[in-house]
Amino acid sequence: MEELYEKKQSDLAFNLLGGLYIGCYHFDMRSGEYEEVFAQPFARMAMPKKGNVKEAFYKTSHYLVMPESTQELVNFFDLSTLNERMRGKKKISIDYLSKLRIESTGEGGAWSRATFLADERDEEGNLLSLYYLMETIHEEKLAELDRFEKHRKDNMLTVLSRSFLDVYVIDMETGIGRTYSKSNPIADKYGDLFSEIEYARGVEIYAKQNVFAEDLEKFEKINSVDKVRELLKDTMDCSFDYRVFRDGNILFFRCQLSKPSKESTSFVMGIQSVDAETREKLKHAAELESAYKAAETASKAKTNFLMNMSHDIRTPMNVILDFGKLMEKSLDNPQVASEYLKKIMIAGDYLLSLINNVLEMARIESGKITIDEAPCVMGSLPNDIETIYGEELRKKNLTLEQSVNILHRAVYCDDVKIREVFMNLVSNAIKYTPNGGKISI
Repeated sequence: MEELYEKKQSDLAFNLLGGLYIGCYHFDMRSGEYEEVFAQPFARMAMPKKGNVKEAFYKTSHYLVMPESTQELVNFFDLSTLNERMRGKKKISIDYLSKLRIESTGEGGAWSRATFLADERDEEGNLLSLYYLMETIHEEKLAELDRFEKHRKDNMLTVLSRSFLDVYVIDMETGIGRTYSKSNPIADKYGDLFSEIEYARGVEIYAKQNVFAEDLEKFEKINSVDKVRELLKDTMDCSFDYRVFRDGNILFFRCQLSKPSKESTSFVMGIQSVDAETREKLKHAAELESAYKAAETASKAKTNFLMNMSHDIRTPMNVILDFGKLMEKSLDNPQVASEYLKKIMIAGDYLLSLINNVLEMARIESGKITIDEAPCVMGSLPNDIETIYGEELRKKNLTLEQSVNILHRAVYCDDVKIREVFMNLVSNAIKYTPNGGKISI
């Protein structure tokens, strides 16, 4: 009597389920076979009353499901991972697009749900049998998606309103919008701009009366709903920065256009002040440019310095080599050799002073040559010039006239720099004076 009562209760439960579900099957995981509990004709297209579980899953996922949901359902039906996925759970479900027809359109693509409901388990918790339920949830799913979309849109608007001074929601079908938040003095001037006039006209008014002429072309790219639709065709948002002239000051703003979702028929327009961060970037860019120019100047100074120094070093070096050769030939005449040695020493001292300058790399890097002033005796300068450049003068048959008028033999100066000045003057004069000419100092 008790068994009969339980059977009636069970039959009643399945009859009730039959009104909610389009199919219910009992799976024996040990044999890999299934048996229908109840099913509507649509379900039987892939799953007869009895059969192999794997074959039934394959037919269901490939014949009763829309292509975009096939792979998801194949993964859901994977028996090799089913035990692990249902461990500690009574049931698991997945929503997918089936080929059931939608009543309102008569086309396939109704939202459906597949559910595994655990029946028996062994001592280790592995499934021995389970129920597989199929149901249609199209209206319920659409309502859920609408709620999700509204929630996501509201969240996006909330986030935008925290960062943007003004946020507008524009309907791409009508071109009319509504103001979500407004705190920009410029926007305050126009009130609820896009709720009173069409979007294109609102953008035109705002841009012409506030935006710098050089930045107007940026607004021309968004001055119609069609242009915005094209801009947001392959992306969810885009933005650009522009300048506004207000109260005698140039201010920097950013305009951002965003879609809550790819299918959305509206977009959000946000206006944000980026004045502080833009000015900081411009300041940083100016500092970088200044540093680059300083480095470039230092590099040029180093190159010029080394080129000039190599030219300066070559002259005393030639003097040393030439007088060294003459001295070698005059070793049997000590008096003449002594004169050559003095000239070599003069050229050597000058060469050493030049080399000391080369070694001071800090001067080269900064592009500056410091003045090292000290008491000096300048009376020997005319003779030193003659000593260092005498050979070059003779090679070109040049006459060097030096007008010497020294009032004070001992002076306070940078001896090396003074000598460099005179040496360079004489060197250039020798270089550019024709053979047989005259040089006067």
